Amino acid sequence: MKLKALFIYIMGFGYIWVGIQHFRDTTLFLKIMPPSFPWHLESVYISGILEILFGSGIIIKRTRFLASWGIILLLIAVYPANIYLAFSESAQQSLGVSSFFALWVRLPIQFVLIALAFWSSKDIKAYKAESDVKNTVSVGTGIKFLLVLFSFITGVVVMSIFLILFKENEQEAKISGVGAIFATYPILLTQYKKWKDNRNGQGKT
Repeated sequence: MKLKALFIYIMGFGYIWVGIQHFRDTTLFLKIMPPSFPWHLESVYISGILEILFGSGIIIKRTRFLASWGIILLLIAVYPANIYLAFSESAQQSLGVSSFFALWVRLPIQFVLIALAFWSSKDIKAYKAESDVKNTVSVGTGIKFLLVLFSFITGVVVMSIFLILFKENEQEAKISGVGAIFATYPILLTQYKKWKDNRNGQGKT
């Protein structure tokens, strides 16, 4: 077994394990949720499900590319919780970590994890070995799923910014976040279709 493949397996099982902990030790993850952000429990459960899903996907060569990008988007989505931990003394005390660790170790680690997920996405030999028809279906479906996830993350970011600026208007923040999701997805889907058409056109020439 190649060293890279072994590392990817370890990384995949690591994400699965952390995802399971979202359900076994939910309180731990609730402690680092920014107070201004709504749906604390729901967010912990959703992120746990996605970590299990993407961790499993990165182990399988056929789904490794899409799962890797799913992990990248997920790591970006949960980064506000890491930022909150870095600057919240109460959150640090509740987890028993120092401010140095939270700020100078945990925050940079997220970028390392993103880089590793991107690195694992480059291992797509088995992906290319599939038939063109199967690849078209699986890639198209997977990319659309990632577009939905990216749209959701955009909505979360918009809602978080709104809550930071206008803390008392939680309902308006939720509406803004949902609006951002529905506004972002059609734009991304249109761009994906244009890219797909251009790629198909280049393949025929």
